[in-house]
Amino acid sequence: MTNKVLTDDDAVTALSLPEMVPPPRPDNFGAGATADLRDAMARFSNAADHGPRRAAILATLATIDVDVVEQTAAELMTERLGEDDVDIVAAGWEIPSFTLAIVFGLADHKQQIRDDTEAIARVIGRGEASNPNADAATTRLLERFGDHPDPVAPVSILYQNFDATGALLPTTVLAAFAATGPPATGTTVRVAERLTTIGDHSIDTDEAVTIDLEHIRWGAGPHQCPGEALAAAIVNGALRSLIENRYTFRASRVEVDDRHVPTRFEMERFR
Repeated sequence: MTNKVLTDDDAVTALSLPEMVPPPRPDNFGAGATADLRDAMARFSNAADHGPRRAAILATLATIDVDVVEQTAAELMTERLGEDDVDIVAAGWEIPSFTLAIVFGLADHKQQIRDDTEAIARVIGRGEASNPNADAATTRLLERFGDHPDPVAPVSILYQNFDATGALLPTTVLAAFAATGPPATGTTVRVAERLTTIGDHSIDTDEAVTIDLEHIRWGAGPHQCPGEALAAAIVNGALRSLIENRYTFRASRVEVDDRHVPTRFEMERFR
């Protein structure tokens, strides 16, 4: 558990210091393909391994045309629209994964890719126990990118995109239509490799702290999110489709959690 919360400049400092590292794999995580995937991801790597792993992700992102991403996301959202309502929360859990599957040349497998990515996200990102279903999903995804120079890189992009862009899409749409201000942000965790002082906080060796990302949505330092442009293109495409197809907002059809992320969000065509 963490009990120190770092905000603003302290948050930026914590994300920039080499001695403040991502948390290790939990002891109860277990072994298997999903555990091995987590250990190989740049997101969870310390300084010695992070550089080349992040470079592989950046090289993969460089092959993706964000204009194509935005248009693909717009077309996927338009496919969901009709004379009736559209569930924006459900769209958030599908459109980002479907978009990436299509731009990666795997359109025929987009539903399986989305489902496999969720199985991995439930374990690596949400703390569910490692299980055979997640391991099988990990294996399938890595095999789909067997010809890639580093298959972990595109799978990492799919993983990071799933929960992060999945939540960003409905919060951004809500902010745009309801003028609620910037979309909600989350937190991340760092662990001190040695006794460290950040602002007024003294952080012991191996102590974990929570980093509030309110003013640094995409993070900071060496682990700053490399997929900002990709996520923005997906969200902008979906939002553009809603606007062009004249969908409208009703406050009575929105429910949000304590972070103002929609848990229910239905829109309807303006008449």
